[in-house]
Amino acid sequence: MPNYDYRCTKCDEVFPIERDLGYLNDEECPHCKAVAKRIFVVFEKQPEIGGGACSSHANIDGVVAKMEKLLVND
Repeated sequence: MPNYDYRCTKCDEVFPIERDLGYLNDEECPHCKAVAKRIFVVFEKQPEIGGGACSSHANIDGVVAKMEKLLVND
């Protein structure tokens, strides 16, 4: 099972938890017992050796903005 980072909505503490891939529920912060949300990380494809940048890089800012909006509205 992979580890995922969670961030507390109260004390801003970040901590890892081992969870199944599809598990998206909030967790309890081990430090202050408030709600903690899973941190989602967007990875960018690195340019290949001798080549240019990946064409999807132009869209990455829009994707990140949409993900952040979804997470804030939860």
